[in-house]
Amino acid sequence: MGSQIQVESQRGVGSKFWFNLNLPTTTKPIIAKPTATTEKVIGVKGNIAILFHS
Repeated sequence: MGSQIQVESQRGVGSKFWFNLNLPTTTKPIIAKPTATTEKVIGVKGNIAILFHS
């Protein structure tokens, strides 16, 4: 499917995980329902959102 998942990890510092998805485009709006989660968006660069999960 052409998608990737990657990880960088450093002992005593932590790990960073990210993924790239090849998805089709759409003209229909996407409506997301809020969910109970501990994830927070801590940054956005272009079309990349950085999430923090505690």
